[in-house]
Amino acid sequence: MPRYELNLQIDSQSVAMLRAAGQRITIGRSVNGGSPNLAWLAFNPFISNTISWEEAYGLYASTVNLVNGASIYPLSAVEPPAREASIYPFLPSMYFGNPMQGGVPAGSYGIQNTAPPSSFQMLTFGLTQAAVVNGAGTPFQATSAIQLLPQMSAVLTPSSTIYVWLQSMFGSGTFIGNLSGPTTRVTFGGSVTSQSLVYDPNRGVFVPVTAGASENASTDHVEVSEPSLY
Repeated sequence: MPRYELNLQIDSQSVAMLRAAGQRITIGRSVNGGSPNLAWLAFNPFISNTISWEEAYGLYASTVNLVNGASIYPLSAVEPPAREASIYPFLPSMYFGNPMQGGVPAGSYGIQNTAPPSSFQMLTFGLTQAAVVNGAGTPFQATSAIQLLPQMSAVLTPSSTIYVWLQSMFGSGTFIGNLSGPTTRVTFGGSVTSQSLVYDPNRGVFVPVTAGASENASTDHVEVSEPSLY
C-alpha cells in the first residue's frame, strides 16, 4: 500500500510566535471529494516537522453528536485495513458485522446502520487512519464523520489529498465543521509520495519550499487558499 510523507519547515522565530499563541499544526483528510470536517492530526509546531502515513483505513461507529469541538470516541471499530469495495453492516449488537462485497466501488468503503432506533436514533460513522508525527506513532484517529439514521447507508471514498492549516481550538480526532482561514491543500499519489512545505509568516500559511513566500505559491500538487475577509 502507498506510503506518503509530508515535511513542514518553520523558522525559529515563527515557532516561538506560534507556540506563544497556542497554535497547532493541523491536518485533515479529504473524503468523498470535500474538504475535511475533522482535525485528523493536531500537534505543536517545531522547526522541522515530519508526518508520514500509509493508505490503510479502518472504520468506526460513535454516539457523539457532531457539534464543533466534539471529540470522536468510538463505540465500535473495524481495525485497518478495512476491506475495500465492501459494505460493513453495523449490527443491533453495536458491533460491525462481516463485510459484504458488492455495490461499492474499488477504493471506497460502505457502512449500513442496522442498529434499531430504540438503541440510538442516530449514530456517527467514519474512517480512521494512523500516522507517524515527528517520529511518534499515533493511534488510528478519525478522519471523517457522517451521521446515519437507522437503516441508512453511506459510501466513504478517501482521497490522497490532505489539508494543512494552523489553529488553536481543536485536538486530533475533533469535529471542526467547515474550514476557515488560510489552508494548504496537498495532493499525493502516483509518483508523488513526498512533499515539502515551508511556513510563510507574512501569510500565515504553508507554501511549497520552491515557491518560498512568493504571491503565487501553487504548484500542480499544492494549492494555497486564503479566503477574503470582504
